[in-house]
Amino acid sequence: MKTKTSNKNKINTSILIGSGKGGVGKSMVSANVALGLASRGLKVGLLDADIYGPSQSHFFNLPERTGATEKGSIIPHEKHGIKILSMGSIVSKDKPLIWRGPVVHRALEQLTKDVEWGEIDILIADIPPGTGDPLISLTNILKPSGSVLVTTPQNTSINDALRSKSAFDKLNCEIIGIVTNMSGYFDKSQDKILPLFPNAINSFASKNNLKIIGEIPFDPLIAQTCESGSPYLSDPKNLQNDIWQKVITNILEFAEKKITENKNKNRIGNLEIID
Repeated sequence: MKTKTSNKNKINTSILIGSGKGGVGKSMVSANVALGLASRGLKVGLLDADIYGPSQSHFFNLPERTGATEKGSIIPHEKHGIKILSMGSIVSKDKPLIWRGPVVHRALEQLTKDVEWGEIDILIADIPPGTGDPLISLTNILKPSGSVLVTTPQNTSINDALRSKSAFDKLNCEIIGIVTNMSGYFDKSQDKILPLFPNAINSFASKNNLKIIGEIPFDPLIAQTCESGSPYLSDPKNLQNDIWQKVITNILEFAEKKITENKNKNRIGNLEIID
């Protein structure tokens, strides 16, 4: 059975950005990937699907409320050339979402289908950590073209990343690659990046046949810019950063291939849009 959504929406491809555990930088990566793709000329949407702990409303300093059309469709906010929808702009900051699986599924359906996305090339979905109901719902609703796995380099995080990798495999969601956050820190005295944690990422990637598409060192400026409401890559001068450009290029090459495959098809991932 087909599910109706706005006949004005045309989303050519969608990519999930996830992690095995919280606190590893998944939302920060999602925000900057969306900005980096937009800087390459793509029409980009950013869905903050981390409904229990939304961050994008804070990162982009979004208004506390989201608008709606006369028919009740949600109007996403627009910042820095991208369309953004976050539960943080729908529910008050002090209100906990104590929801069971079926309610979560319905909420995610609304956040994806009942939205005036318009025509965009790629939808980046910042998904909740772990492998529970939200991941299953999002893969069923969006039928994403691919996913990115974010982790820190030590085994504490990688053990959970392995669970996410296995979940993506079982859900037939292709993994574009791994982004390692806090891969090291810049030591001015030696003029080089040194390890911040014991590094187990290379063996993990090799053993699981995964590509490392980016290694982001600890940088206080990245945290400061997210806290200020203008993520790192919203500043044009930071777009020249080679580390981030590697991440963006890898995702862009994958997305362009999928966009070509889906060209002239009214789809969200593999979901047909009907009148």
